[in-house]
Amino acid sequence: MRILVAALAFALVCGVVGSNVAQATHPVTEKPKLALSISANPTTVKSGSKITIQIETTNTSGQSIVFRSEPMEYRYEAVVRDAQGNLVADTEHGREARRPPEQYSGGGFPLEPGKTTKDELVISDLYDLSRPGKYSVQVRCRGAKSNTITVTVVP
Repeated sequence: MRILVAALAFALVCGVVGSNVAQATHPVTEKPKLALSISANPTTVKSGSKITIQIETTNTSGQSIVFRSEPMEYRYEAVVRDAQGNLVADTEHGREARRPPEQYSGGGFPLEPGKTTKDELVISDLYDLSRPGKYSVQVRCRGAKSNTITVTVVP
């Protein structure tokens, strides 16, 4: 009888450990609570021109999400790559923008479920896009990623 109880206890422990191992190897990824879509108009600009992207952020969760009223370069992280896939160098302003302010004294606003907010981000202020070529741009915010667009800089 003791052997049967020990065997059952061992099987139970192995089952629990096994299920934890299975969960660890297949983690549940939480779906982002935002949907991001970006565009640029125009998509072809002269070297040295300002390049602005438009960002639509939609709350896809079932609850209100509060955003701080802050500069867009703190709210959104742009990822800009050249035609070879290399990350583009930050401008001086871009380097500063990667360091969030030490104190935040502004207000905020809620983005209700299903609602969309529209913002603009001047990526040429953040990244060195002075050289002619094609650049891919994607934006991230709170775990969500946007579509990728291409901006062409001409001489």
